[in-house]
Amino acid sequence: MSPLCALPALLISEIYATPAAGEPEWVELVTTRPVSAGVYVVCDNRTCTSFEITQSLPESTFVVITRDTLALRESRPIPSSAVLLEARIPSLNNTTDAVRLYRLSSSGDTTGIDSVEYSIPSSGRGRSFERTDSGLWQTSLSADSATCGYLNSVVLLQHDVRVAQILPADRSLSVDVLQHGMQRSPPRKLTLEVRSSSRTYSRVVDVPSLATVADVAQRLFRTTVSIDEVASALAITTPTNVTVEACLNEGDDRTANDTIRQQQILPPPPGTIVISEIMFDTDEDRPDYVEILNTTSEFVDVSSWTVRSTTIRALVLPPNGYGVVAADSSLLTLLSPSDRVRWSLTSPRLSLPNSSDTITLRTPSGYVVDVAIYDTRYHDALLERSRNVSLERQGPTWLGTDPRSWKTSADFRGGTPGTGTAQSPPMDGQLSVSPTPCSGSPYDVRFPCQITWSVPLQRCIVGLKIVDLAGRPIRTLVNSEWSGAEATVAWDCTDDGGLRVASGRYVAIVEAIDATSTSVIRETAVVYVGE
Repeated sequence: MSPLCALPALLISEIYATPAAGEPEWVELVTTRPVSAGVYVVCDNRTCTSFEITQSLPESTFVVITRDTLALRESRPIPSSAVLLEARIPSLNNTTDAVRLYRLSSSGDTTGIDSVEYSIPSSGRGRSFERTDSGLWQTSLSADSATCGYLNSVVLLQHDVRVAQILPADRSLSVDVLQHGMQRSPPRKLTLEVRSSSRTYSRVVDVPSLATVADVAQRLFRTTVSIDEVASALAITTPTNVTVEACLNEGDDRTANDTIRQQQILPPPPGTIVISEIMFDTDEDRPDYVEILNTTSEFVDVSSWTVRSTTIRALVLPPNGYGVVAADSSLLTLLSPSDRVRWSLTSPRLSLPNSSDTITLRTPSGYVVDVAIYDTRYHDALLERSRNVSLERQGPTWLGTDPRSWKTSADFRGGTPGTGTAQSPPMDGQLSVSPTPCSGSPYDVRFPCQITWSVPLQRCIVGLKIVDLAGRPIRTLVNSEWSGAEATVAWDCTDDGGLRVASGRYVAIVEAIDATSTSVIRETAVVYVGE
């Protein structure tokens, strides 16, 4: 016997207290057996209003009461079998409230029929609250956020497998399929499609037989696809609006939950849009900011994207250009008039830790576009004070999570928001070796080998290594260390393992990276090791 048989003839079955903009609030009732015409009263915790059912209703009829029936019909499809009534229902609280239903007699007396007290969790905002077949209340599971005039999505059927959610992750897309029926499901087919304006990515997945709702561990099936695989199939080179649809083939008692469709923004290929500068340790009168570089040839709208969980307001990156996300409008003092069109405030306020942090740039759908890690230790070791000085990325292809990708800004203002780093013109350097030949014996006057470089740079990061004539590494003498314009390093003619090298010719290679730009000077010299 159905549990509804012992219940009142008219029940509150669904409450929509937090509708989307444009849709009115509504309360849905359902008949558990035939109901005669009459006047009823619906109340919340503050006010009441009456409405009239003008004709007898059969069992399992849905009655929807709202302030504006026309607006409700425009907002969502209502089945012809449902009864739609217009009444000045109380304004429902979108967090905690109560709905009570009474029958009004001809003498003016009221008889209580049904009532529910609800508390809508934050995760349930924008979705209706539905009654289960056991009398409990849950947030609607419908992809349409509610089941106005239809059987509640939380009511269990014999055979019901539903597409539960499409779940964007950092660089992947998952689809969850969930058993929602009282009997074990047969195997199904799930089709995942991602459609851009010109191409479609499609994948068919076998969904195994799922256990009943009582077996929690075996009632969920998840399939995951790499977002880079999808982007490659769609030939995506810039952030792209797509339609993501997951659909089960026919095979159960409720087809309304077999399909979910979402609009998403897929990220561009890695290294296309990157975090290029970070200002994080500032005085009260200077703003924190994050600079974003667009390396594509298209305008890219990053409005509603997030930087470290804060939302970017209106901001469009120009082709091969920069945009700046700032904590407050005092950033304008650092920008030239032509650059001020390429900056945006964030909501809530962007506030970066003063020592170190990880910054993630995401599309509104939640996909990772770029990740950058900064730390005060990445600054130039010769810098006396790093406050109000930014870190700049040496190039868009340099990994944002690698400390070697970041350098101290050399701009007199402490940073270059919206303009990138200035590139220095080509520069020549010199590399010399003495004596020639040199010796690996400490008792020889030709020991050790002295390697000297001279570059037209005030500050640079230097690497110096010895290779053989085939280019195989022999010894690393200097590895990414700060240097002035001139320096000398001694080589004892041993390899990285401490063994003395054989007599013969070797090549010394020095690379100096300008501290104020990404310009690189590379010089070589032959080293002759004698007996």
